[in-house]
Amino acid sequence: MSLKKLFLFLFLIGNVTAVVLFWWQNSNALFSNTAGSLIALGRLAGLFAELSIATQFLLMGRISFVEQEFGHDKLNRLHRYIGYSIGLFLLSHPTLLILGYSQSEGKTFFGQITEFLLNYEDVFKAAIGLIILIAIISISLPFFRKQLKYEHWYGVHLFVYLVFILIIQHQTNFGDFEGRRAWVLYWQILNYGIVGLLVLHRFIRPLYRFYYHGFVLDKIIPETPDATSLYISGHNLEGFKFKPGQFANLTFLNKKMFFTHPFSFSLPQNGKSIRFSVKASGDFTNKIRQLPIGTKVIIEGPLGRFTQDPAPQADKFLFLAGGIGITPIRSLIESLAGQNKDIVLLYSNKRPEDILFKTELENLKHRYHFIMTQVVEKPGQEQYETGRIDREKILRLVPDFKLREIYICGPIEMIDALKNLLLNLGANKDKIHFEKFSY
Repeated sequence: MSLKKLFLFLFLIGNVTAVVLFWWQNSNALFSNTAGSLIALGRLAGLFAELSIATQFLLMGRISFVEQEFGHDKLNRLHRYIGYSIGLFLLSHPTLLILGYSQSEGKTFFGQITEFLLNYEDVFKAAIGLIILIAIISISLPFFRKQLKYEHWYGVHLFVYLVFILIIQHQTNFGDFEGRRAWVLYWQILNYGIVGLLVLHRFIRPLYRFYYHGFVLDKIIPETPDATSLYISGHNLEGFKFKPGQFANLTFLNKKMFFTHPFSFSLPQNGKSIRFSVKASGDFTNKIRQLPIGTKVIIEGPLGRFTQDPAPQADKFLFLAGGIGITPIRSLIESLAGQNKDIVLLYSNKRPEDILFKTELENLKHRYHFIMTQVVEKPGQEQYETGRIDREKILRLVPDFKLREIYICGPIEMIDALKNLLLNLGANKDKIHFEKFSY
């Protein structure tokens, strides 16, 4: 475990411990009866809810050292699990308090709700925040998430910052914090400090780079019927550092298509232009070719760990790509081939006309002499392997796959299937690298 990752774990454990000790010091006396116990547990649920929200900001705030230590894929999974726990804590917090106070003061459940909303400062605002956050968590459930376009999902999640503002003041004015200035100061420094890091990395840094580099859309090149490459130009591009295999969130400053969307770098850094390649997937990306040349672009990134970093000393690589998943792999192959690495690429598509970077890949293959096999599902294509990348093809085409670092990129179903197949064939789990570009 790296020192940075160890520090992050200790930071989280230390704050959980501090919160529990603080709560116990100020609420343990309440356990003398049932009503008091409910109130004490409600307070603890509220503290854990806010700590979980702060942890979310830390994990998904595009904070460089956090993102690079864990990678986008792992952070995304953690973000989802912690999001569900926030929902549990935030529902438990008011429910337990209402039950406890109603029993203590002889009110009905709904009478106590009215009492809280009308006579307790900041409770009404916190209730609004709770409703908004429950809505955000609900649309993050797999069923609803699949129904939403990325830009709509992204836009709704911006309301979490409003939730933070509505909840934090309410929390420090009541319960265990009331009258305890030192603990209020600790809580504010912790929460506002993390929010400050988030604002710095997600907003201030991208805006500074936009101002310094002056990113603009320079060219739009159709690659296949549904894939497009965007060339971004600007000033001092050699100073905008990224690694092959990474991606970035792009915001196009066009009033008709003002959305933020993640795209992979499809060329290594060259100091002249930056290329992203995009597949039309039913949302904003369907209109990508309609963007006017000269549109200004904000680039948030680079992001992701689908790079050479997990295997810096390796000499043999196997790349398994599906569809638009070739985008980060194309960049990685050019970089690694230039280092004289032993490379095998299996690239799968539904039809020959869907093959992205066909000419570029052929040119790279002849220049660097790596092995490339195109696989198409459509039968009757003599110059291609037919079907899908499967057990038979891997054993026949890459018999030494166990000795290679394996990178997989494509649809999530393909990544999961190939990962499980390779593990069943005896590949080392630590040699299999992937990043699921999901939300």
